[in-house]
Amino acid sequence: WRIHPNEITLSMTLPFIPNLEKDIELRKAKRTSGVVKVIANAASVHAVSTNLIRTTDWDFMAVYHDAIDHFSHLAMRFHPPRRPEINEKEFEDYKNVVESGYRFHDMMLERTLELIDEDTTVILVSDHGFHSDHQRPKYIPKEPSGPAVEHSPYGIFVMAGPGIKKGGQRVSGASILDITPTLLAHMDLEVG
Repeated sequence: WRIHPNEITLSMTLPFIPNLEKDIELRKAKRTSGVVKVIANAASVHAVSTNLIRTTDWDFMAVYHDAIDHFSHLAMRFHPPRRPEINEKEFEDYKNVVESGYRFHDMMLERTLELIDEDTTVILVSDHGFHSDHQRPKYIPKEPSGPAVEHSPYGIFVMAGPGIKKGGQRVSGASILDITPTLLAHMDLEVG
């Protein structure tokens, strides 16, 4: 079920980097290669998870999609609006990567939701977000945890399904530590 980066075609990459069509040198760029690898990995995870949904009996499934994190580390600095310290050509080349990454995830989520029934509870959660505005850092520290300066502490938590209140109730103050107790309580299992 693994999709190799070499299987990602130019037309699959154009929504992320439209200038690839006319810029041969851009196709060789390290950042472009990174985007292609992230697309391939996300497609592989999606292929495996949707296959398991269709072909196995399951009562709980968790799928870890990390592509938005990788797309954001690769290209959030080029996300519009362009900041003065960002090279104009690189901005034009990579400004669509993050938004296209979200659209790609929306399409994968749509397919996943088509495969499940209305008795299935779905939870989307992230442990952090990304600064996409004036808080984007101008420089990334050259240390192992350096890229974390791009993170926003605010992630997402969305839950829908049987027994879940409808109407867009807000959840405030939750953290990643609340996910397991929430799952256990929802499944009528004892919270440790």
